[in-house]
Parts: sequence; C-alpha cells; structure tokens
Amino acid sequence: VGLSLQLLVKSLENSERIEQSTLPLRGLQVLYAEDNVFNRLVMEQQLQPLEIEITSAEDGLQALELARSKKFDVILMDLQMPKMDGLLASKNIRKKSQNTDTPVIALTGNTSHKLIDDLTQIGIEGYVLKPFNKEDLESEITRVVRNSLAFNSQQGFSNLLQY
Repeated sequence: VGLSLQLLVKSLENSERIEQSTLPLRGLQVLYAEDNVFNRLVMEQQLQPLEIEITSAEDGLQALELARSKKFDVILMDLQMPKMDGLLASKNIRKKSQNTDTPVIALTGNTSHKLIDDLTQIGIEGYVLKPFNKEDLESEITRVVRNSLAFNSQQGFSNLLQY
C-alpha cells in the first residue's frame, strides 16, 4: 500500500489528472455501519478482493464509538439502523470524533430530494443505492477518496498516507 499510495501522492503533487480506475484502494481503512448481518457478510465478500480493511459496526451508536477511537479513510453508513440511525451517527461523527473530515458514503434505498438535501447538509459526500452492485460501490469509494486526497493535498495529507 505504501508504494502505491506514494505514487498516487506524487501524481497529485505534479498536478496530473488521476483517473478513477487507477486509484488503488488496497489497504484503505473502512468503517462499515450496518445492522443486518447478511448485508455485512455480503459487503465483506465484495470488498475482500480489493484488500480493503473493514471494521464493522452493528448500529449507529457503535459506529460513533468506533469513529471516536480510530481514524478511518472512508465510512460506509447504512441510514436505517437501531439505537442511532445513520444520519444522526454521521452528524455526530462530523462534530466529535477522529473522523470529522473522513468521507462518508450513505447506503440507502431512498433517493428522495429531502434525503439528498439532508445528506448534503450533514456533509455526507456520496451515496449508493441499495441493493448495490460491486462496481457502483467501488466507483463511489474511489470517487470520494480521490476527492478527499485532492482536498487534503492542499492542506497536507491525512490518514490516507500513513500506511
């Protein structure tokens, strides 16, 4: 991971255009919040070939606790969970955790304009519709990571470069 990410950093520093398909995802630290056990297993199977490191949370409250204790590169957040839903968990992660600037991708079956507005107001960078396929998920993770890297290159890189 270190060498691939270092090459990516050099490309960004040289202002070269990074195509979505060339961004290495191997080694990314991902927090995945999902209350459904079957969905968690499917996600792990889909991300395993990409060699992404997944930490799972069973609900929004557990996701918030994990986000307070560890820095992640990306957060995948189911929106409908017990104890604390994904919107509230994301809002709290943005306010008080080690992941206030970590990209969050909402996982939802709802695409209402109100929900999209709510996601934007909270600072959620993207969403993937359920049921999702591996390509859509990989594409959205790549997009938010690429955007985060480009943003952080102006301020010094964050956790994404500390492998």
